[in-house]
Amino acid sequence: MNLSAFGLTGVRRKALVVLGAGASRGASFVKYQVGAKPPLDRDFFQQLSWLSGCRAGADLIEFARQKYGDELELSMETFFSETEYTAKFLSDIRVDRGRPAQQYNKALDNFYAALAALLNHSASGQCQYHDKLALALRAGDSVLSFNYDCIMDNALRVGGGSRWDPSRGYGFEVLEGAEYWRPGAVRGRKTATPIQLLKMHGSVNWDIRNDGVHLERRDIAAKDLRGRVIAPTLNKVLAEKPFSDVWKCARRAVRGARAIVAIGYSVPQADFFARSLFKEETASRHEKEKIEILVLANPDGESRRRFYHLIRAGMKPAAPVIEFDSLNMLADTLLN
Repeated sequence: MNLSAFGLTGVRRKALVVLGAGASRGASFVKYQVGAKPPLDRDFFQQLSWLSGCRAGADLIEFARQKYGDELELSMETFFSETEYTAKFLSDIRVDRGRPAQQYNKALDNFYAALAALLNHSASGQCQYHDKLALALRAGDSVLSFNYDCIMDNALRVGGGSRWDPSRGYGFEVLEGAEYWRPGAVRGRKTATPIQLLKMHGSVNWDIRNDGVHLERRDIAAKDLRGRVIAPTLNKVLAEKPFSDVWKCARRAVRGARAIVAIGYSVPQADFFARSLFKEETASRHEKEKIEILVLANPDGESRRRFYHLIRAGMKPAAPVIEFDSLNMLADTLLN
């Protein structure tokens, strides 16, 4: 990544960019949107309530109100985890006849369909801030995204040039569909170390089949995310492909990064795998391998502090910590 704007010149530093839900919420096109916006964990139901014409969303909201009350002041992860565990509890510990877990399983089905509809409506634009971020990335840099949307994919398609190869850049072999996400009119030879876009919890454009992953075209909107993403639950399963490959690549990317840029990432307390990833792969470094710069872009100061404390054992004592209140401010600085 081009870090000259922060006073780091000369020797190239391998960079890692971490994208949380706040990075999508802070996209340039969002301020012009009417109604639902890219959801954060804590306001998923609020954003869903502003989405019209989605039957699965309306049914999911009605179910949630029956179980939690009209205010719906609960996070997406809390709702999904409790619904999933309640369905398992009712199925395993039976005292009534019939199918007591049916309504909970139906709610989980509605969740996958409603989330797809919400993301298709709110998070499918081209973001000028993500575009600037893509331009600042260099071959060998990595992006760890905890978002399901394709805002960063689109940015790399526009600005990744020969540094981005979607057939190799996702952390696994893409069997089909990479051409739809490949930059057009690329000059020069492809790099041997393309930018990595590691989508830790899956993606709306992944079609995961028995033979592997096919990428869907940009103009095809997924109607259901089941089987494409890891749901926001405590019970995450990472051992199955392609997710195991993605997380292995992520371990190597975090381990090798000398500069970390975290954007809109809140460090969820219940996302134990992600916390383990950052803590384990940064804490045991030798002095010459420690992180030389940390850049944090998040309007929430407490989230910035949580990420700093998570990785500070792996930072050089004099490493600067540069903070921004928004993705917009960071993007403008990167290209100045």
